[in-house]
Amino acid sequence: MDCDPSARKLTFIDIRKTIDELAKVVGWSWFALRKADPTKKCHCATKTTAFGGKPDPSCSRCFGTGLFFTDFFVKAFLWRGAPGVEFATPEGLLSTQTKFAIVRHERPVRTTDFLLALDLYPDTGEIVIPPRVVYVYAVQDAFPVHGDDGRIEFWKLYLESRNISWKAPGDKGPDPGTTFTNELDPGV
Repeated sequence: MDCDPSARKLTFIDIRKTIDELAKVVGWSWFALRKADPTKKCHCATKTTAFGGKPDPSCSRCFGTGLFFTDFFVKAFLWRGAPGVEFATPEGLLSTQTKFAIVRHERPVRTTDFLLALDLYPDTGEIVIPPRVVYVYAVQDAFPVHGDDGRIEFWKLYLESRNISWKAPGDKGPDPGTTFTNELDPGV
């Protein structure tokens, strides 16, 4: 038996080829990666009178974080992750769902970022212009996927989406049984 370590040949997989093969099954799609800039504030966070100096929780630009964002078009594919959890809140039942994504992007992805599903033309899969966000995923964790040359080729993202089912009518919500998701109004 030859124990000479130099006699062993290491083989590497081509991560780009492997992920492209997987994407053939799932399909690449266009998304927007909304990257946070912690050095700048969103316009809703600079209004000191309306929310007492705090960001507007209903802001469609920063999603209540108070940070300034820049959007980048990226190719990605999603798949369902672990089952979500449900728990009661004063507004109603909050349900979460975890999804995973592989994103083609060379810049670091952080937990302050969002992946935005965009309205696409059904026949071509191209982005409807002007772009319209149809679903928002919060990045819970992000891991770089390196190629054999050490370069970051993709990012694996753990995403969270949330739904709220209102329990009672009144000023805290609409009719009982109404469910809200991360889907945004068509005008956003």
